[in-house]
Amino acid sequence: DDFHMIALNDFPDAMKTNLELLATRDWIDIPVSYRNGRRALLTMQKGPEGRAAFDAALKDWASTAPAAGQ
Repeated sequence: DDFHMIALNDFPDAMKTNLELLATRDWIDIPVSYRNGRRALLTMQKGPEGRAAFDAALKDWASTAPAAGQ
């Protein structure tokens, strides 16, 4: 019955902002919406290993992203 999804907005301005925040912040917020309407916000510090993982993912995403306008 449970559904879990993590996604980023794909509007160009939002993508630029989200990618910049993922690259420059030492933490990440994950909003959670419960079935009963309540909400929570999980904030996690990346730490050295997390920063390296995000750096590698962002580099990989940049190398596979379609060219602008496609």
